[in-house]
Amino acid sequence: TGSYSQNFTTGLTDIRLPQLNVSTNQFYLFKPKTGIRTGMLENITVNTGLQFSNYVSGVKSGDLFTKTMWDNMQTGAKNNIALATNTTVAKFFTFSLGANIDNVATTKTISKNYNPVTNTLERNLNKNLTGYSTFSTSASLQTVLYGMLKFGEKSKIQAIRHMVTPSIGFTYSPDFGDPKFGYFKSYYDERGVLTTYSIFEGGMFGSPNQGLTQSIGFNINNNLEMKVRSKTDSTGTKKVKIFESLNISGGYNFAADKYKWSLISISTQTSFFQNKLSVNSNVSIDPYQIVFIPGQENGIRTENFGHFNIQSFSMNFSFPLNNETFGKKEDLATKYKTKGEIRNEVYYFDQDNYSRFNQPWTLNLNANYGYSKNNTRFGKSVASLGLDGSVKLTPYWSLSGNTHYDFVSKSLAYTRLGFSRDQRSFSFTFNWVPFGQYKVYDFFISIKANILKDAVKYKERSFQQSGSTF
Repeated sequence: TGSYSQNFTTGLTDIRLPQLNVSTNQFYLFKPKTGIRTGMLENITVNTGLQFSNYVSGVKSGDLFTKTMWDNMQTGAKNNIALATNTTVAKFFTFSLGANIDNVATTKTISKNYNPVTNTLERNLNKNLTGYSTFSTSASLQTVLYGMLKFGEKSKIQAIRHMVTPSIGFTYSPDFGDPKFGYFKSYYDERGVLTTYSIFEGGMFGSPNQGLTQSIGFNINNNLEMKVRSKTDSTGTKKVKIFESLNISGGYNFAADKYKWSLISISTQTSFFQNKLSVNSNVSIDPYQIVFIPGQENGIRTENFGHFNIQSFSMNFSFPLNNETFGKKEDLATKYKTKGEIRNEVYYFDQDNYSRFNQPWTLNLNANYGYSKNNTRFGKSVASLGLDGSVKLTPYWSLSGNTHYDFVSKSLAYTRLGFSRDQRSFSFTFNWVPFGQYKVYDFFISIKANILKDAVKYKERSFQQSGSTF
């Protein structure tokens, strides 16, 4: 593939040509002839792929396809190999092993040096074929526990089932910032402080990780359901989900100099009203004490473990509605015998010669609340209510739109209105954002056939800054 993109505000261009992606289907390294895999050796799976790319960014219009552009172009390749295997231990436990290897080759590296004469940091681009390799390994142990609490047969609640899936894992990754690898170098800044940087900084495939990792992670997933008596169900009972998922996770890094415990994450997922209303929440808890100096907004994180404080919290409510929510889809072919066309659109006609067609519509309601503290005294909150939906005005005309109301700023946020027309062999769409930070409209026509939709198309787009008109 290849891509060309230009920022019309700055005039800068990004070019990626060519870009090659090659991957293989997952395969078993030691697949048995019988087809029945036993033991860790026969369960080893391999996933591997290769990426190759020529990439240059921030090219000025006058530098396109000149020596300046070719000098700044990066050429590189990345190969990833993922190995995994598992086996059953003591009948009830699953033991898993994994390894991940990245091999990167590139034609550009950088070097940094502070020049005391000009009082500037000099960043030089070096043209040489070099690369780096990184790897990490992991091991985990997992099982499933079940608990059942039964009530009397006459009770409204028949039983409550609790399923717990605990797992514990160990991860190891070397410190690729060690001088023996040669991936990182240092320079003295204007204050005489030794500063470390990666020679692959700013490359298309990033830099190797710095710092030794020897961490243990834990994860506890809970599923809680209850069985209740129901007159509407043919079996006389039905299942009610209390928590589809209640997940608790965290970790401890033995190699860290301080803050060995990670943040503790708690997430929940459940639904109500026959799975119509979905509720998701996430909480992030810092186990270390944060001390605030009087008059200071930002706190100081200490190594005093055991003072759990909420760093972030979010909750999302989603309630989708459509024309089938309040009734079944009407069978027009059975109900109306007359069928015809109006302006190339097919309709059924009732006895009074009024046109009829299935008019599907959707309306999704979304409510979001979020709180982020990030070691500050009071933190910040976000809250919004969103609506998005669509309706068919005719069999081939559709109207769609979405809007959000921000309760914090007390104003409408991103709002979009769109029309689309299906012309059978091709289609066109029009979208309009009437207000907000970015006002934009776009008009798009394309052939529907997959083989031609990217080759034959027309697009018109207007971009306006906030406060401007068009």
